[in-house]
Amino acid sequence: MNPMSRFVLAIVAVSLAACGGADPAPAATSKAPLADTVTLSAQSVMIAGFSTTPARWEPWRDGWRIPGRLLLDPLTTQPLGSIVEGRVLSVLALP
Repeated sequence: MNPMSRFVLAIVAVSLAACGGADPAPAATSKAPLADTVTLSAQSVMIAGFSTTPARWEPWRDGWRIPGRLLLDPLTTQPLGSIVEGRVLSVLALP
């Protein structure tokens, strides 16, 4: 399985896990905000121009274009070198 397929499968798995299941847990009764939470006033939302859009169904797309770079994993690769001068004419390796 190529890295792009793994990425797409991971996105699908996370999406399915987030979409299904039981009702969300009830909100905490405490009024104290969480450490990583920001509360905006109605005026702040208006000034920033935020808008919300309800979720809607879209047809599934088989093709994805995602910018990125493919790099070798340094933990699973081994540098190839020689302790003498010369040229490497061939490298026999299994995929």
